[in-house]
Order: sequence, then C-alpha cells, then structure tokens
Amino acid sequence: MTSNIVSVDALYRDLYPAAGTRIKQWVVEMQREFAWERETCPRVDVPVHNDNCGGECRNVGTTQWMNLDQDSCHG
Repeated sequence: MTSNIVSVDALYRDLYPAAGTRIKQWVVEMQREFAWERETCPRVDVPVHNDNCGGECRNVGTTQWMNLDQDSCHG
C-alpha cells in the first residue's frame, strides 16, 4: 500500500502557489471539480435549526445539497 505523507506547509504551498510558480495538476483538477459542483449541485430549502455546536446553522434557507453535511447538522 502506497502512502503519501505531506506536511501542511507543503499542502498549502501547492494550493496557493507563489506568483510564477506552476500549479500542480491535482490542484487544477480539484478546482475544476469544485467549480462543477457549485454549478450543477441542486439546491434545497433548509428550515431554521441548530448545528452541532448549538448555534443557528449557516445552511438555513436555500442551500446547495453538497453543503448539508457541513457542521454535522444534516439539515
């Protein structure tokens, strides 16, 4: 089994490269996938409720389906 252990510092350097530094292919693909999700993900109406911390959930109202699992609130 292959394991890729990467430091947080190296991860952030890949995600936010300095000017003039080439963007790695996995970052390009990840950005493309996130853009596709934002454009195509269906929206659902979420009633007012509390998240797992007891505060009002930020996903109240019309939100994208992919955001429902954030905050462990599950709409």
